[in-house]
Formats: sequence, structure tokens, C-alpha cells
Amino acid sequence: MQITSFQQFVFNENAKALFVGQMIAFLQEQFPAAAAERQEDLLPVVELLLEKACGYGFEDEDQFGSYVVTAWLIGADFDSRFPAAQRVLNLKDLAAEQKAQWLEQWTLGMLESLAPANEQTHRKQG
Repeated sequence: MQITSFQQFVFNENAKALFVGQMIAFLQEQFPAAAAERQEDLLPVVELLLEKACGYGFEDEDQFGSYVVTAWLIGADFDSRFPAAQRVLNLKDLAAEQKAQWLEQWTLGMLESLAPANEQTHRKQG
């Protein structure tokens, strides 16, 4: 049995739709603001973020997840607003896995720097 190019296209589109749905469900499970949104409203946002992640060379679910979560937490335009993120994401010689790991660490650092001082003190003591 041979898979035609149309069958491959349909398979890829179905897999993409399934993954987008999983990303939306994850966001809604983890973030109250996402849970307050309708899935239909989140669909184009998540699709756009995944396209952007592809443009930076991301290849697997974990890498895409790192990008989408960062965009949700920091802002969908984080890749153009923050020079450090822009620089690292555009490095052609840096593997996608390394970009995703850097992005996770950078996001945590950004969130810590944005947290009120009393929250930071509580985290260090806890």
C-alpha cells in the first residue's frame, strides 16, 4: 500500500489539528486566563504561535510547548520585543532543543524579575 501525497497532506493536517487542540487544552488546564477563553478564540492564536516556532526551527512537541507557554506568559510578540529572545531564536547554528531549553530558562528568569519583591523572598525561603 502506498500513501498518496493527498493522504499525507490529510494526515499532516489531522495531526496538526490534534496537536493544536492538545496545546489549547494544556494552556486552559494550566492558566486561568486561558481557561476563560473559548477554544475557538484560542485556535488562531495557538496556530500562529506554532507557525512562528516552526520558523525558528522548532521540531517537536516539547519545543513547541516551550515556545507557546513563553508566548502565553510573556506575550505573543516576545520574540520581537525582547532582544535577547530575538537573538537566540534567530541563531541558525543553535539546535532547536538548545533554543527551547534557553527559552525555558529565560522565561523563568523573566517571571522572577517581574514578580513583586515579597513573592521573590517567599520563593527563596520556601
